[in-house]
Amino acid sequence: MIVISDTRKRISYILKLIVIISAVAGTLISAFAGRSAFMGGKTVFMYFTIQSNILIAAICAWGLFLLSRDRAVSVTWYTMKLVGTVSITLTGVVFAFLLAPVLGAEAWNLQNTLTHAVVPIVSVADYFVVVSSVLFPELGKSRRSIWIYRGASVYGHRLVDTSVTCLPDCGRILLYVPGRQDRKTM
Repeated sequence: MIVISDTRKRISYILKLIVIISAVAGTLISAFAGRSAFMGGKTVFMYFTIQSNILIAAICAWGLFLLSRDRAVSVTWYTMKLVGTVSITLTGVVFAFLLAPVLGAEAWNLQNTLTHAVVPIVSVADYFVVVSSVLFPELGKSRRSIWIYRGASVYGHRLVDTSVTCLPDCGRILLYVPGRQDRKTM
């Protein structure tokens, strides 16, 4: 079993609770906002924002359960944590750089702030709190810095790779096949 220090555990509890509460509150506010609000009404669950918020909230809830019971955390959970964190970060980046400038002041209502800003930022912070204790358990070793850069580079690569593949043609789904120069759109 991987041992996480009490300080990191407390920080992770708080961050996970913030993610869960913010994701659930933002999703419910969006669902009950009505069709006049941006991303509101019955169709709210078709948006990637809501789906990624639900995913990261579920992953954090499971991680909170495992941490509170002092149970071993599997590599599968850490992989899911990475996937969820990259997904929610992509949500925040797309909102901040593509949607918010177009929507203006209307973009920064409570549900958008929770689902597009609070959850992504806190999820990334929690990712590095939890994963750093797994990847670099021996804090005094000089190899730690190598693993920090390696972990951050893997996270950054996945985020940039996803962004480059999806963002240039917003509104269309791109089929990316490694090794092919052309991208087919659906």
